[in-house]
Amino acid sequence: MKNKRLYQLAWEATSAELVAEPNTELPRSRAFGGSRRDGRLTLSNRPAILAFVHETHPSHALPARFGKYTLLSKIAEGGMAEIFLAVEDTPHTGRRFVIIKRIHPTRADDPDYQDFFLSEGRISIRCAHPNIPQVYELDRIGGIYYLAMEVIRGHTLLEFVRCCHIREEPATVSSLVCVGLGVAAALEHAHSLTDVDGCPLGVIHRDVSPQNILIDDSGTVKLIDFGVARSSVQEHRTRTGVVKGKFSYLAPELLEAKRPPDARVDVFATGVVLYEALTGKPLFRGSSDKKTLANIRAAPIRDLRSLREDIPRGVARVIHTALERDPERRHASASELLQALDDAAADAGLRASRLALRDEVRAVCGDHTPPEAYLAQHGHIPEPIPGLSPALAARDPQLAYFLRQAGAHGEPQSAP
Repeated sequence: MKNKRLYQLAWEATSAELVAEPNTELPRSRAFGGSRRDGRLTLSNRPAILAFVHETHPSHALPARFGKYTLLSKIAEGGMAEIFLAVEDTPHTGRRFVIIKRIHPTRADDPDYQDFFLSEGRISIRCAHPNIPQVYELDRIGGIYYLAMEVIRGHTLLEFVRCCHIREEPATVSSLVCVGLGVAAALEHAHSLTDVDGCPLGVIHRDVSPQNILIDDSGTVKLIDFGVARSSVQEHRTRTGVVKGKFSYLAPELLEAKRPPDARVDVFATGVVLYEALTGKPLFRGSSDKKTLANIRAAPIRDLRSLREDIPRGVARVIHTALERDPERRHASASELLQALDDAAADAGLRASRLALRDEVRAVCGDHTPPEAYLAQHGHIPEPIPGLSPALAARDPQLAYFLRQAGAHGEPQSAP
């Protein structure tokens, strides 16, 4: 009942300050900045209120309207953002499925998180390459920044490798070389991005990992998630001693913080991804983060061919070069890695075919669930949920958005 009372108070709010009636008891009033003013209890901590509404309202009333988009289902949620399958509805182009990635509502007022998210958007929207998902729009609704992106119908490399492990049949070398070529091509494009004056943006992905590599239903490899990427378009700078990315795929020089990272850290991560995909075993991951980092610094790297004899010598040599701990001995760029891997595949007679990759992933992983399955389950795409008080929306669009979600299907409800 206390939660319901808080929702009712929020529902009646007409500004960022939520004012309760005299002598009203509210849960966690201190956390919300509770204070007495003229005999009334005022809740002034807006970020805490937004977080409370987000965290305690069950399911956030999906499907829900978000500007011109209807959010259908939540695909994923992390510390910085949440991702939805959605439908875009415009008067001239009609309706289409899109992916909406928006800054996490509990972080919407945090300038550091906003800058990370905007950096990702500025990089992604500049990319125009078949191995990188297309971003249609970077904007904000109700004070919440979001990206609208193409829907990728397919599986991650992580899913593919896991399915191969379950079947006790390793992925073919030719298919994984095809994946490596796609990732290297995506990095080559991202690393070469420039501004309108032709000045390099210095983009570094910093999170190349199996989770961030998609294989779509045509066999095209897609490198996703520039959320921790580094470039000249970002306003924030990573503090010395702070590392970005998944520990198991970090280049050794990132752990020393002696000099700014360059594109070769992505080359190293690509080498780790290919090594693990080919062997089906983790390369550096230890029993703890500390052990993982120690392995990256000094653990011996076994010869690929000692673990899998069908890997051509030239292909193994390219991957081991990408894994050199000294960046000066590594491929100097993603372009160099791409060329070296392509040449090694050609010399070995490997046919790194997109169609062969498509067929292998489909045979191992089965069919993915397309967005159209939503229609099969629900029968139709629901009409947009009506808006809330125009006065409230005008005064505080972000708060109005959350309250709209909290009450989209009737009276605000108590948390379970």
